Amino acid sequence: MINQYDVVESLIDIPKENLYIGDKGTVVEDLDDNYCMVEFLQKNSSIPKTVDPVPIMHKKNLKVVWKHNIKAIPK
Repeated sequence: MINQYDVVESLIDIPKENLYIGDKGTVVEDLDDNYCMVEFLQKNSSIPKTVDPVPIMHKKNLKVVWKHNIKAIPK
């Protein structure tokens, strides 16, 4: 399951967005069970790629490489 703040890796190429297999990014918005918005990073850098707007990706085209595991702060 992919959630907000997870670090993911692209499993597909999207050349028109300058995104390629293996590009990594952070899920910035979990839209529903199938789609999320991902801010991808430049290779070997913490600087985001210039992709405007942030691409909406189908979760089947992503692989989790780091799972965000911080619980919400209780009210």
